[in-house]
Amino acid sequence: MRFWLKVHAMARNLMLVRQAQLIAAALFQSGSEQPVSQAFGVDADGYEILGFPICTGMARASPLQMAPAILPTSQLASAPRRVEVSRSQYRTQMNEAAYLVEPVSYDTLLQHIPAWADLMTRTLEPNAFLEPSFAVAALQHFAFARRPTFLLIWEAEKAAERGRLIGLCPLFLPHFYDNRVARTWIHKQSTSGVPLLDSQRAMTTLMLVLDWLKSEHPKVRGLIIPKLAKTGPTFGLLRAISTLRDLPVRFYDEHERAYLPNHINADALLTRALRPKKLKELRRQRRRLADDGALTYRSSTTPDTIRDATELFLALEERGWKGARGTALLVDPHLATFTRTMTRLMAREGKCRIDSLEVGGVPVAMAIVLKSGNRAYFWKTAYDETRAAQSPGVQLTLELTRLQLDDASVASTDSCAIQNHSMIAKIWRHTMPIADVLIGTQPHASNEIEPVDLQERARRSLYDWAKSLYNHYRDFTKL
Repeated sequence: MRFWLKVHAMARNLMLVRQAQLIAAALFQSGSEQPVSQAFGVDADGYEILGFPICTGMARASPLQMAPAILPTSQLASAPRRVEVSRSQYRTQMNEAAYLVEPVSYDTLLQHIPAWADLMTRTLEPNAFLEPSFAVAALQHFAFARRPTFLLIWEAEKAAERGRLIGLCPLFLPHFYDNRVARTWIHKQSTSGVPLLDSQRAMTTLMLVLDWLKSEHPKVRGLIIPKLAKTGPTFGLLRAISTLRDLPVRFYDEHERAYLPNHINADALLTRALRPKKLKELRRQRRRLADDGALTYRSSTTPDTIRDATELFLALEERGWKGARGTALLVDPHLATFTRTMTRLMAREGKCRIDSLEVGGVPVAMAIVLKSGNRAYFWKTAYDETRAAQSPGVQLTLELTRLQLDDASVASTDSCAIQNHSMIAKIWRHTMPIADVLIGTQPHASNEIEPVDLQERARRSLYDWAKSLYNHYRDFTKL
């Protein structure tokens, strides 16, 4: 009772009563320096998008200096001219081209899956968690309090016709008690909130998202894109738009995430990452695994084999520490159904692979790898904890690393891991900076963004405090 009163009092003082109620309710329902660059050329609106480095082990530049330079090659973009406004559509002109910005619900979104899938082949920055097969499965099976609004940006060929889809941005628009910040969609099973932007119209598309928020939701003062790579092209667009329009930018939850670039040799990577003594120990452990049966590494990629592999993965994960803590996928029927559906749908498109390290035909470690464009995602992993002395999870990761580096269609593999993960960070030494990025919607409005920034930091501090309190409570009840 005392805890509830304290949470309520803090939230009331911070104008965050509703957030505190949600947090408190949730708590008691028993977490080498080799640059990689890519040139994007000049987009269809005349903006030059230059390559950018992803590197570690060097002095960090300021956040806005780390992104690719995106500058007009001829002149600044003309201001958007509003052509037509209705309750469901926003039509505008920019750079003498017509565009349609259309907010739709989940049910309406399903009618545009072919256009959505086509956009995935042209997107500036891949996001596996916005692949139709992943996102639709999540929307169908997750227990959401509310679903996001999907902002579709179209080229408008004629006054009453949609042209090509050039942007898809799932948004959570503000509640009545928090009416100043919109957020792109992210959830516990995703590690990126980057929207889908046509690589040839990326800057225009992102500007149209901000223009729509400014016009249709004038009380909204900013847009937050969670878990955005600060070395990626989308961050570069935000930097350029911030400069061109004098929009304020703020950063939250800045951290580093391990990733695997595909320009390095597997043997060189492992030799540099692991000491000779550690490599010798891993070879000894591998021999001990083989003492109990033939040691094999298997990759499942077809829908039929993925179905069986998914069931084996769910069972293996549930037998470990996640099952004991109640966070395994199989513990939640919604998450289990989502995983079964998503993996099969992604496998049909060649975008899902389940790897397993087996002893005598029985998996001792498994991993789910997703793919979008030229980027792969080491989404989930599990191992047999009764064999922890032989490090089956590490053994699988070593094999998976070699497999990823041999795949010429993959430019990099995202670890999807927390910062300084106890296993992956010791093998994949390259890191990329990640942050939740807030960009204002009103130009020349640094003073207006300060209360928004203060409220956002207060909300995050309150959440961190409540989460820490819950963890102490959970550990205490286990004594």
